[in-house]
Amino acid sequence: MSKVRIAEAGTNLVDDIALVFEPFGGGRGILGGRDEVLVKVNGVELKPHCYTPPDFIEALVRYLRREGARRIYVADNCTQGNFTRLVFHATGITRAARRAGAEVLFLDEGPVERLVLPLPRDAAAGAAGYDQQEIGLPRVVMEKLLRNRSSVAYINVPKFKTHSMTSVTLGIKNQWGFVAQRDRIADHNYLLSSKLVDILACLRPDFTLIDAREATQHGHYPSERLLDKILVPYGLIIGGDDVVSVDAVGCHLMGFPWRDIEHLRLAHERGLGTADLDRIEIIGDPAKHRRELSSELLPIFPEDVDVHKGEELCCREGCKTNVMAALQVLSLDHQGKGGFSVLMGKGWDTGRLENLQDRVLVVGKCAVEEVGERLRAVRDPDSVALSNGCNDLTETVTCLLKWMKVSPHRLVPVNPLRTSLLLLQARAKGSTAAIPPLWVR
Repeated sequence: MSKVRIAEAGTNLVDDIALVFEPFGGGRGILGGRDEVLVKVNGVELKPHCYTPPDFIEALVRYLRREGARRIYVADNCTQGNFTRLVFHATGITRAARRAGAEVLFLDEGPVERLVLPLPRDAAAGAAGYDQQEIGLPRVVMEKLLRNRSSVAYINVPKFKTHSMTSVTLGIKNQWGFVAQRDRIADHNYLLSSKLVDILACLRPDFTLIDAREATQHGHYPSERLLDKILVPYGLIIGGDDVVSVDAVGCHLMGFPWRDIEHLRLAHERGLGTADLDRIEIIGDPAKHRRELSSELLPIFPEDVDVHKGEELCCREGCKTNVMAALQVLSLDHQGKGGFSVLMGKGWDTGRLENLQDRVLVVGKCAVEEVGERLRAVRDPDSVALSNGCNDLTETVTCLLKWMKVSPHRLVPVNPLRTSLLLLQARAKGSTAAIPPLWVR
């Protein structure tokens, strides 16, 4: 049987983390004589409650150094529409990691190599396979976690969150942050779960450690106006050496049956780990802490934005939920204005295109190919914005910021001059991050 440890977090995080590692031979047992460690955190965004907290990262680095790690890297590549150097600075991750003696790796900076994924093997992927079978991974990840795997330990440190696209974002989903931002657009649809599992087949963490002191529900991008409904206290740390088992226990604690989580079910069926709770030794008391959370966005959206979804297809993993989450946050937290229509998905009857507002945002490959040029042909082309691909956040957010009259700097708790300097540093180091213009008119 695989093992998963659930521990209650107290006042000394280093000691609490040690308790989670203890059933697995401690940190030294996981390191197995290796003195180099790559710690993959969740640095997806700088928004509060989205990322692995700095105090947790600092405590883990201090623990690993105590256990014999000589060189520790804290790494991630944030979401599209942002750049990691800024996210790590704004959240305090850079300061915490360096204070504890770790090096920081901004994975959107530096050379990228190509990794060819296997053809999809699950029914959900369909016969056609992926639009893009290759993904870009940072060279440093290829070198340390693929070519020199026996000399570098890999610890995966996600945050305890629901996700409006994949229901949960735990250990398996956290590895999506390795992928180059531009390569996250192709197949970011109903094929996403299959791609996550293919990445897991190539990259398997030695240990997965979840900061579950709190959970976020109703999606992965919480509005600060709704935090009283979104934040759920747990006071836990969860860990184990089988990421599939750790995710299964995490899902159970949040009230999600593991078979309902597509990427978790696929990983289990492909033999990449154990998700069946009857075959997992859970050290701790899950019944005491189990809740019933929801991954669905709260139905609070701007009334002056009308959203139209294709009748044939509208993937929650692609166009649908990220756009709705962005609309929610920009309207509630930043007083963004509406006055436009949004179209997404596949399957459009001509009659549905007649009563739209003067400005129209067409989101996603399906809608752009089916109705994008048709709308531009009968309207002022400048009033029809196209966000191509599946979940191209940069194009979508650039339009929303402009039309909702929200300055990008209002989203960042950092002085604009400092933001500009960080961007110059990132570009000088080869950052390929896709971001909106710093000044949107």
